[in-house]
Amino acid sequence: MNRPARRRCPREGRGPLVLRRTPLSLAALGVIVTATVVSAAGPALGGSGISITTEVITDESDVPTFLTQAPGDADRLFFTERDGRIRVVLDGELQAAPFVDLSSIVDSGGPEGSLGGLAFHPDYQGNGLFYVAYTNLDSDSVVAELTVTADPNLADFASLRILLTFAELGPTHNIGWIAFGPDGYLYVAKGDGGNNTAGVFAQDIESLFGKILRLDPCNDDFPADPDRNYAIPPTNPFVGVAGRDEIWALGLRNPWRCSFDRGTGDLWISDVGQSSWEEISFQPASSSGGENYGWNCMEGSSCHLTGCTCNDPTLRNPVYEYDHGTGCAVIGGYVYRGSAIPALQGLYLFADICAGKVWAYDINDGTAVQVLANASPFSFGEDLDGELYLLTTFNIRKIVFVDCNFNDVPDEQDIAGLTSLDCNLDSIPDECQLDCNGNSIPDDCDIADGTSPDDNGNGIPDECDEQADFDGDGVVGITDMLYLLSVWGNCPAPPAECPADLNGDGVVGINDFLLLLARWG
Repeated sequence: MNRPARRRCPREGRGPLVLRRTPLSLAALGVIVTATVVSAAGPALGGSGISITTEVITDESDVPTFLTQAPGDADRLFFTERDGRIRVVLDGELQAAPFVDLSSIVDSGGPEGSLGGLAFHPDYQGNGLFYVAYTNLDSDSVVAELTVTADPNLADFASLRILLTFAELGPTHNIGWIAFGPDGYLYVAKGDGGNNTAGVFAQDIESLFGKILRLDPCNDDFPADPDRNYAIPPTNPFVGVAGRDEIWALGLRNPWRCSFDRGTGDLWISDVGQSSWEEISFQPASSSGGENYGWNCMEGSSCHLTGCTCNDPTLRNPVYEYDHGTGCAVIGGYVYRGSAIPALQGLYLFADICAGKVWAYDINDGTAVQVLANASPFSFGEDLDGELYLLTTFNIRKIVFVDCNFNDVPDEQDIAGLTSLDCNLDSIPDECQLDCNGNSIPDDCDIADGTSPDDNGNGIPDECDEQADFDGDGVVGITDMLYLLSVWGNCPAPPAECPADLNGDGVVGINDFLLLLARWG
C-alpha cells in the first residue's frame, strides 16, 4: 500500500464519443411474448394490483447474461452473451457485428463458465473505459478492462488489460456481477469457489472467495505485481487491519447477480443457496462495509454448519428468503426506478431460474408478490431510464405495463382513475374481459351478482351457453329432449362424454330435463 499509484482513467486528451441521444422506440422492438401475467394484490402494493408483461427486444441472442447502457448513451443497449461476445442493440435494431468478441479467451463450456459481467466507467464518455468479468480458458475468473474505439459500436480487443485473476477452486460459484457504485469504485462479486469445501473461504478474511470486493481500477497500488493491476480504496473496511484490503463484504456463497438502487445507492445482493434456502440481502448506501452475510455458518437465516457461531449478532440475515419448495436458484434484479410502470416504483424485482417466476419485493413490509410466471428468467438488465429487462437463454425482453384497451395508460391506472371499471377486482378492466351477452359487464360479474344464471357452473352465462342444443341446429327443441331421455340415468365413466348432464352431477335426470325446458327455443 506504500507504492506510488499510477493514474489509468484519464479525463483529458481524448475527444468525446459522438453519440446521438434519441429514445429507444418501442414500436421497433417487436411483439408481446407469452409470459403469463399474474395480477397480484397485497399489503406490499397498498392494495393495488400489478399488471405487467414483456416485449421482445431481440430473439437473436445466444444465452444473454447481462444487459446495461453506457453512461451518456441512451441509444444503445449492450448485452453480454455467455460465449464471450458483447452485442449492441442500436435504436431497436440488433447490430450484426459484436461490440467486442472475447470468445477466443472465454471458457463457456463448464457448468457456469461465461462472460457474465459488464460495467462501464462512470466517465465512459471521457475515457472510453469499460470492464468485463469472465471465465478464462483455464477456468479461472478474470476482471479486465477494455477501451472503445472512435466507433461507439466497436471496442478495441487489443486494449484488454487484466486487473485481477482468481485461480478457481472448482467449475462453479466463480465470478459474474461487477458494477460501479455511487462512490465511483468498482464492486466485484466473487463466489466461494463451488467445491465441497469451498464454503469455508467465505468466512476467511485472508481469502477473496465468497466476498464482494471494492477496487479502484484507475490506479495501481501494486506496480510490481502483474496480477494485481488496481488500487485499494482507502476507506475499505479491512485497510490497516487483519484481512485482505480488497474485501468490502463477506460471507457469500454465489452472489451471481447484485445491483445498486439508482434512486438511493443501496446495494442488493442475491445469493444462490445450497440445499435449502435462497436469499436476498441488503446493504444500505450509508454502509462503511465489512458486513458478514453468514455463509457458510448460515444458509439464509438458518444454521448450516456446526463449529460456527450460528445467529451471531455480527452476522447479517437476509431481508428475504425462500425455501426450495418455491425455487432453487435466485436471480437478483433491480429496484424499479423507471416511470412507465408506477405500480412497480420502489419495488425490488427478482426471479428464480427453476420456478420460472418473477416477484416484486417491498422492503418496507417484507412481502413479495408474484408478477410474472412462465417467464424463463436467466438474468436482468436496466437502462438509463430505470426501465428493466428480462433475459432468458434465448431472447431479451423489456418489462412493460399491460394495456389491454390500448390507450397507452397502464390498466391499473385506468382502474384507479375510474377510466375503467373492475367489477371483480382482478385488476383487469371490464372492457377487456369476456362479455358474451353484450351488456358491457364481464360474464363472471353477471354470474356473481345474479344477473345471469350459470346452472352448470362452467363460468358461461346460461343465455350464452350452447349446452342442451345436442343436435347443433341452433334450437333447443323436441329432438334435443328425445336425446336427453334416451340417455337417462348414470353417466358413463370418463373419458366418455355425457353432454346431457347439464348440471354436472354425473346423472342425467329430472334436473337436467328442467334445465333443458328452461333453455327451450
